[in-house]
Amino acid sequence: MTRVLELSPSFLISHPQNPRPRLTEAEVAELRASIEAHGQVQPCVVRKVGENGSTKYEILIGHRRAFVGKLLGREVPCLVEDLDDDEALALMLSDNRVRTDPDPFLESKAVDALLKKEGHTLRSVAVLLGKSPKWVAVR
Repeated sequence: MTRVLELSPSFLISHPQNPRPRLTEAEVAELRASIEAHGQVQPCVVRKVGENGSTKYEILIGHRRAFVGKLLGREVPCLVEDLDDDEALALMLSDNRVRTDPDPFLESKAVDALLKKEGHTLRSVAVLLGKSPKWVAVR
């Protein structure tokens, strides 16, 4: 049964086979800005693990979001799944394999649509998207 919990970052641990094992603040700067502006709109997916009465939640999907939660000192919304080791690893790997970047042309059209709305400036759109003004200008 899937449950949604707000978990303290202190209860979250990275999966030992996470293909992105080390994150830096610089790597998550844009995601951090987005979460600060809009909150974490997509929960992490975790499973309960632990030995000797120590309950932790192993992150399967959303390592970057959980890292930002730790940086911000915020509870992290998580879907808690009941998965064995093989199912957990398969879910984590399949999520990373299917991730694709957005189509640059369609992304540029969407950014342009925001810029054309009355009251928006390069800076306001950058803040809204959690991106730099240069990123917005390039699109």
